[in-house]
Amino acid sequence: MIRVVVITLLCYNIENMFKDVQQLKLKEAEAVLAQLKTTEAAMYDDVRALKDRLWDLEFKLQSMQQREKAATGDFRGKRFSAFERLITKRKTYKVYQNALVELKSLPNKIAALSSEIEIAEMQATDKVATSGILQKIEEAEKNIGAVERAVSLAELNITPTDAISLLETNEITPVLDESDRKIFERPREYETKGKAALCAVHKMDIMPENSRLSTLKEAGVERTEKIMIDDKEYKYSYLMERDTVHLSMNDEVSSHMYGNWDQCHYTVLQPCAEIANEKIGSLEPNDTFTRGGVDLTKNAWILCPADEVETVQELNPHVHVLGYKGENAQGLAAPFLSQLGYRAESVGMWGWSDWESEQQFYRIAEREKLPVIQHTDSPEYQDEVFKIGTNKTIALVKMLVENDLVHSAADLEHLQPQLKHVGFDIAKSQMSAGIVANHHNIEV
Repeated sequence: MIRVVVITLLCYNIENMFKDVQQLKLKEAEAVLAQLKTTEAAMYDDVRALKDRLWDLEFKLQSMQQREKAATGDFRGKRFSAFERLITKRKTYKVYQNALVELKSLPNKIAALSSEIEIAEMQATDKVATSGILQKIEEAEKNIGAVERAVSLAELNITPTDAISLLETNEITPVLDESDRKIFERPREYETKGKAALCAVHKMDIMPENSRLSTLKEAGVERTEKIMIDDKEYKYSYLMERDTVHLSMNDEVSSHMYGNWDQCHYTVLQPCAEIANEKIGSLEPNDTFTRGGVDLTKNAWILCPADEVETVQELNPHVHVLGYKGENAQGLAAPFLSQLGYRAESVGMWGWSDWESEQQFYRIAEREKLPVIQHTDSPEYQDEVFKIGTNKTIALVKMLVENDLVHSAADLEHLQPQLKHVGFDIAKSQMSAGIVANHHNIEV
């Protein structure tokens, strides 16, 4: 089961997921550099020990020279008379003589130790040079610079999944916010990777469940409409028959005159390579559609409001779920899929804005022998229109009957102008749509 990424809107000391990961990676890189420098320093331990001894000797020489000059301490015997030296202060004078011998020996000892240090330094320097530690330190310093300059998880050489694990290990709550809407530029790989270079994106306002993108038909979605008849409002409901799931590739669908998805709360990212070819009704950059629903794979991601993460994860146990801060999921898909390793494109009403990318995209469809057709020109759409029209006709008739509005042909004639406001023509009914759609021998 994929781990739950619990997001809270009251995150403590959190700016955004990338910056938190960057700080942790920077600490890791700095720790590596510190360890390498500690290793390098250890190679000079013997030299440092010798230098400490040298410092002690030099300090001792300086101190003894001062005491000898002032005839203090061990050097008090310097001022003794011959009688004191031989009779009264003989022991103290002996201490002076020993100190004087030691004082005279110190320069030679210092010189010998200095030579020893010079040899030890040469040996340590050679050891450092041949160990490769300097190259490792240089690489570690470059790595720190790269981490500081990074602007994406990819530049930190970490996947979103591993980034989340890193944050959780450090007891930091991952969160996507406005700062995570930066796209990481990637090269085109459509010619070499084919479908594996495509990430299918689906935006929706119904919470995903069962690790599946269900069609409206599968979900049993009903549409309720209102109609005014003789100044009185009536309602009727009918089942939606859309049995296709619609996806844009490598970017979220763009809003246009026929639809607006800017306020959707859920964005699903599914590797296109993990959607079977037989499921794909048409492969288009802006509007790929499938025959029936799509099972989400273990590599799929659901981006949802922060306070819904646990619920979404429970409903989709085999999928990665990540929460975001903000009013909706608008603008998160392209940056996030670019972190997953895909090239982010710009989806318009009719396709990708990048001409070269789009040409390579269609060559994928050609190699995979996948249909390329607008949904409104497809047999699936014709079926949908006929079935929905039939359901609507039945629902309207049922409403008329249940409300005792039709008793004669005159009643129908009276109602016809009002029914036309909801697209229902008693005379035409569903005959023309049925003729078009019956290429699949639909049974109604």
